[in-house]
Amino acid sequence: MSQGRRHRSGPRRTPGARPAPPAAQETRETHEERKDLGIANDPPREAAERAHAAPGQEAFAGRAPRVRKQVYELTLADLERYPAWEYAEDEEDVPGQDEATVRPLEHVAPEHPGVLIVACTFTAADGTVLRGYCHRGPRLIDLGAIQPYVITPFGHVGFWWGLRKPMQAELRDEVERLGTTAERLFPLHYRAAAPPGFPECSGPIAGFFYVADGRVRKA
Repeated sequence: MSQGRRHRSGPRRTPGARPAPPAAQETRETHEERKDLGIANDPPREAAERAHAAPGQEAFAGRAPRVRKQVYELTLADLERYPAWEYAEDEEDVPGQDEATVRPLEHVAPEHPGVLIVACTFTAADGTVLRGYCHRGPRLIDLGAIQPYVITPFGHVGFWWGLRKPMQAELRDEVERLGTTAERLFPLHYRAAAPPGFPECSGPIAGFFYVADGRVRKA
């Protein structure tokens, strides 16, 4: 699980100190503990039952022009046009680009070794459907690594705060961006688009989370 990387996007944030792609690391909590917290992925069979509505599956092939954006600037239109992106790690020395620069993929190979950014749908507790993205990769298995983000007109809203415990005022601000209340939002369920050859990825989000003393905590 990636413990210390998180980004929030919106007009109030200063571009620059943005996170690198999430890396998969082991933590001490078990799958059952993550499940109790509401951040473990659904079992494959449960995820497969939801596969029929996975966003953007038909668009994972085709050539993309030379498009470069910062991951925190991705829009819903970007993800509709190109449902799979990757970090341009081999271009960090290009002026105007850094570790948060992403590019759309021409195609996604099942053996893709890196981290992908893929379209994701969210269903709130009250049935509201939201859209955004999350990270996919061979070892990205829990919330701290997958890092789902909802895209709003006011910026990107994430649920993983890394090593910093968020203040309650900050959490209220995040929920307000989504135009709802915590009671209507959680538990939120996410489901990521599945490129060809990739397993389905879905699960619950019971709130906002961070890491303290090596363990995942609910804010």
